[in-house]
Amino acid sequence: MQGVLIALGRDEARGGAGVNGEIAWSDHGRDMLVGERSEIGAGRVEDAIRNPDQDIAADDARYPGRRIAHKIIEMSGKSYLLRVFYDSTPTGPRIVSFYRTSPIERYWRPE
Repeated sequence: MQGVLIALGRDEARGGAGVNGEIAWSDHGRDMLVGERSEIGAGRVEDAIRNPDQDIAADDARYPGRRIAHKIIEMSGKSYLLRVFYDSTPTGPRIVSFYRTSPIERYWRPE
């Protein structure tokens, strides 16, 4: 499981087909993918939304419809939790931010 924060911004660009529509990416999100967080990759982020190990509400009244997709991933022989924050929209998910973290238990919610 992973923890690398990427705040995605204003303009959206359409990615591949996602659950309930296409996955939208902001310009800032694409920029971050080629920066310090490039080791995570767009494919892992989109896979977390398409096939999450856990999908939970973000519990923030300021952002109704915001969700967090959790996906356990392996990198360099270590497990991380990839947390992808996204808005559920009528046209499909819109990625807002993501990061990887190693304290998986801290964020995992019992079902």
